[in-house]
Amino acid sequence: MNYYVRGFLIGKGRKSRAAQEDIWKDLREIAYAGLGDCERLLKRPQAAVAFYQRALHFDSKDPLVHFSLALAFTAIFDQSHKPETLPSARSHFQTMLALNADLEESQRARRYLATIDSVLESVEGKIHK
Repeated sequence: MNYYVRGFLIGKGRKSRAAQEDIWKDLREIAYAGLGDCERLLKRPQAAVAFYQRALHFDSKDPLVHFSLALAFTAIFDQSHKPETLPSARSHFQTMLALNADLEESQRARRYLATIDSVLESVEGKIHK
């Protein structure tokens, strides 16, 4: 009995398990990505960008979050017609392809990259004229 009482009194504090912390980290990343998807589908891309960036804070190597973040940046461009967000979208599409080019979304990402490149070239052409 003394063994258990002494162990209880001396061993105060709780050990955290690395696996348990990883699970909570993954769940937070999934939750923020889900909130970002909700905001993007509700046509509120600014809020979606914030959620996706928080999701990337937990797992920066998730290609689907990079893809969704790039879609949110392109949605901002579609609403404002200002090309300031296109380089960020381009960067996240490229990161997504670098992380996993075999996803179903890869073809869409390549098409978006081509479109972004053409829009940026036309904008640069207008600036230099």
